[in-house]
Amino acid sequence: MRNVATFAAAFLLAGATFAQPKNDPASAACYYAETIALPQGDVYFVAYVYRVCHELIVFEKNGDGFEATSELVVEFADGESGDVVFRDAYRDTALVADFRAASARDRYAQGFIIAELEGDAYALVAKFTDVNSDRTKDLKPKALDVEATYRNEIGAPIVVRAGERAGENEGWTLANFGGAIPFGPREHWLIVPTRDLETRRVVVSLLSDSDTLEVSSEEFLDADVAIKKRRGEIRLTPREGASARYFVVKGFSNSLREGAYRTRIVEEGGTPDTIETELFVRWIDKPIALQSTYYAITMLRYVEDEEVVDDLLDADDQARALFEYWARRDPTPETKFNELMAEYYRRVDHARVEFRTFEGKDGASTDRGRVYIKYGPPSTVKREMNEYGAAIEIWRYDKNDKAFRFVDKSGLGNYKLE
Repeated sequence: MRNVATFAAAFLLAGATFAQPKNDPASAACYYAETIALPQGDVYFVAYVYRVCHELIVFEKNGDGFEATSELVVEFADGESGDVVFRDAYRDTALVADFRAASARDRYAQGFIIAELEGDAYALVAKFTDVNSDRTKDLKPKALDVEATYRNEIGAPIVVRAGERAGENEGWTLANFGGAIPFGPREHWLIVPTRDLETRRVVVSLLSDSDTLEVSSEEFLDADVAIKKRRGEIRLTPREGASARYFVVKGFSNSLREGAYRTRIVEEGGTPDTIETELFVRWIDKPIALQSTYYAITMLRYVEDEEVVDDLLDADDQARALFEYWARRDPTPETKFNELMAEYYRRVDHARVEFRTFEGKDGASTDRGRVYIKYGPPSTVKREMNEYGAAIEIWRYDKNDKAFRFVDKSGLGNYKLE
């Protein structure tokens, strides 16, 4: 366990992370959409809600900043006749101050369209257009049975961010990642709507191949609920009325691993009802380096003995062995998300792209990449030329009093540690 303690200390000192490398062919798409049906008297307000990362839309220079305009068009057609019963467009302009924000995978444009519909079956068609590039994406049509979304009076659970309480002028912020719970350090809640206003308690069971979790809630709010956009986020906002009872289910998301869960919701106190559905936990900003277990294990060679790396590579189940390796070093073992593991592979991602040579060598395999992965971003970087005209970089780490000098003798971006 040669340098794990050194890396752990560097991790705690650095405290900085980086977004996914852009334009990497292994990067997952970052357009997310979900459909939410909210009872409003005898009808439903059906919202198509989307989130798209800045990397997928084109920003243009505008004064001191950058702007990008996008447009969403949504149609609902009758499930039997095919006649369009609703059509609307949502146009949004995102403004950012710098180029980094304009090309980021961790910055988003968000929006929604709401249709007032009867409890019938519909075909939903959506089209997204990036106005600056004039690129249009026809999204996959979706069949939607509005009444069936409240089978047995219970609606599909809605994922919201933790830390907010609904009140007269408050609400809940949607996670808005396609109906999934984001896997990470932040807690998320479920909002479980029911049209049975006599229900006093809901019990949610989540089951996967490796986990079984049961959580209940007696916290609820009777209301009609609107969807609004505030400060760039999409919110569920209570308003006058009582078309449904909204239960808030807390204190479970940090106990869930990545993956799919079979979800069973039981309501108690009114007419006993049950629904079963599927809920996903997704690592939205999962490091690209973790998409290949073999590659992720080989990247441990900077902080581990060769024998340890070889044992992990020889394991019958490499993915399980890698998970157990990091679990033993988890700074927050009470949660499933491992901050140390995430930070390490974010550094690998950054090194892969930032320090790639002109010859195409993986930046994580270079001397600068090795130092960056082990110690994180330097406090300062000084660039100069030596007497032979070769480029030099000097990295200093103030908190652990280290300095590294790299020289690019070939002129091809392959800096060597001296």
